[in-house]
Amino acid sequence: MAKKLLDRFVQSHGYSADMIEAILKTASPARYDFLIKRGVHGGLFWALWDGKSWVTLAGKDGARWFPLWPDRLFAERAFTEQIHKFAPGAVADTIALADWLEKYLPRIEARGDKVWAFPAVDLSGGIIPPLEMERDLRAEIARQAKGTRQDA
Repeated sequence: MAKKLLDRFVQSHGYSADMIEAILKTASPARYDFLIKRGVHGGLFWALWDGKSWVTLAGKDGARWFPLWPDRLFAERAFTEQIHKFAPGAVADTIALADWLEKYLPRIEARGDKVWAFPAVDLSGGIIPPLEMERDLRAEIARQAKGTRQDA
């Protein structure tokens, strides 16, 4: 059910309050899949900018976590509900898919940091190694270029 809802959202770009709540309550692995598909489909990701740099948070594993969302609405919702406590004054801003792949993921990897994939309002979200995310993004790019979809 949640998988179909996420896929419908990716295709329609439409929002309803029920759809947003359902997506936010979806388990982290499904939200990660949604992040990958939506990011490739739209060519953008959303992160938090504090005026000087992208916001990262200290993870439990000692690494910095770079929070990333598939849409401004989700970034702002998580920020408004929770993350503002850690990054007051930050705003949601875009990162182009090409820049994410070519600039940001290599930098995150080089620092030994991780991607915090689609944190929800309760701050749940998958912690993804940058090379794993790069692999998943490139696979989705190839799938979408072929005009096929893989339903996981």
